[in-house]
Amino acid sequence: MIWELTNPSDAIIIEHDNFKEAAFTALYLGQGKYGLEGHDGAPDMPIFLFGGACEWFEKTFGEKIEDMKAITAGVAAAFRGYLLGNHYELEIFKAAQKNRTPEEAREIREKWNDNKRTSINDIVGHAYKCAEIIEAKLKEKEAAL
Repeated sequence: MIWELTNPSDAIIIEHDNFKEAAFTALYLGQGKYGLEGHDGAPDMPIFLFGGACEWFEKTFGEKIEDMKAITAGVAAAFRGYLLGNHYELEIFKAAQKNRTPEEAREIREKWNDNKRTSINDIVGHAYKCAEIIEAKLKEKEAAL
């Protein structure tokens, strides 16, 4: 699924297969000030400038946001699904990353986001840092087993 992140900064899309995880990441990054506008039938999430995010999350997903397990591969993947640009640019970005090593793909992603970002508010950079933290915690957990 693809969403546009409704925010006052740059155009940002999120590509992820799980609405609950995508909504969680948007709520975490924006503290209720960002919404999700779904494409091709993906559901929407409103902006919660005056509160109500926790109630919406519980009503929509049947669990309290504070009970959601945030240290999961799915949540990390949702944070990695953030990209500066509009939904129609996603295929261009994917074509640029095709047949690249992980290091080359990372460099392309960083250049893409650096060239597209016009705001000092680095939402996508923050999302990737969140993904890195979660992935590191998952590796630690796996190594401890």
